[in-house]
Amino acid sequence: MAAVIAWLEHAPRCRRIAQMWLTAAQVLERAGDTAPSVYAYHKALSCLEL
Repeated sequence: MAAVIAWLEHAPRCRRIAQMWLTAAQVLERAGDTAPSVYAYHKALSCLEL
């Protein structure tokens, strides 16, 4: 997941990247990683604030 998050950090903000952030957030949440999950949810939302 760390590699995915690192890649997403540099990806352009768009709807597709927002979906990827959302998926990452859900995976992290299911794994019990609360703080990184919340961060990923926030990143997903920020991609939609264009």
